[in-house]
Amino acid sequence: MNSWRNNNIVIQRDAVGTAKPCLHQLPPMEFIYGKSAGYDAEGAKEVTMTWKFHDKTRMKRARKDFRKLNKACIMNGRTTSK
Repeated sequence: MNSWRNNNIVIQRDAVGTAKPCLHQLPPMEFIYGKSAGYDAEGAKEVTMTWKFHDKTRMKRARKDFRKLNKACIMNGRTTSK
């Protein structure tokens, strides 16, 4: 049998009810997958036992100056409604 057939996962035969055999070299059993998130000083207790109220937004949006906007449009040649 050809070696390309042995290494092609798509045409690899498997028994009914079992997974296909792994054709890739896996790391040793001691290998840990994923990335360590590190230590978080604030745990579930601190999150659920403290209550912080929402602070209102202090910065408000400035109103649009349509005269300035229209003047800038005319200077750039934008004179149609689009």
